Amino acid sequence: CFFVFFFNDTATTEIYTLSLHDALPISVDTGYDLPIGKKDSPAVYAGGKFYIFGGYYSTTSPTYLDEIIEFDSSTGQATSSGYTLPVQLSGSSGAFNGGSDIYIFGGYNNTNSKFSDNIFGYSLPNTAPSVDSVSLNGGSNIVLTENSTTLISATGTVSDTNGYSDITSVQGR
Repeated sequence: CFFVFFFNDTATTEIYTLSLHDALPISVDTGYDLPIGKKDSPAVYAGGKFYIFGGYYSTTSPTYLDEIIEFDSSTGQATSSGYTLPVQLSGSSGAFNGGSDIYIFGGYNNTNSKFSDNIFGYSLPNTAPSVDSVSLNGGSNIVLTENSTTLISATGTVSDTNGYSDITSVQGR
C-alpha cells in the first residue's frame, strides 16, 4: 500500500491510498487532506515522511506556490515544513538520494515565466536517532557472582530517519 497525491486537472486537497496487491488496484480516499488544494507538485518519500513541493492552484488565474509540505502517513497530518523553494515551481520531478537530500528537477518557474533548468536541493531536517529492540544477555537471566566479573551482551537497533552518516558512536550505560 502506498499513498497517492492526485494533482490533476482540478486542484485538490484529498490524499488517496493505492494498493498494488489487489488484482485491480483501486484508490481509496484516506480522509486526510492537504492544507491547500494544489496540482502539478512532486511528492517524495524520505525520512519517514512525504514531502510535497510547490505546485499551483487556480480560482480564476493560476497561483503558483513555493511551499514545502510534510505529510506523515502514520498520523495523517499534512503541515507546512516552514521552508520554501527559492522560486514558485510547478510540474517538476523529485527524487530522494537515500541519505538526507531530496532533489527537485526542472518544472515551470512562474517567477520568470519560463521552464526551469534548475536542480534544487532540500536537506531533511536533522532528527535524533532512535534505539529499538534492546536485549540484554540475549533475553536470558543475568546471574551475578560475588567478587567476580560477569560478561553480558547488549544488542539493539539504532535508526536515523534522515541518514546514518552523522552517527559516529553508540554507548550503553
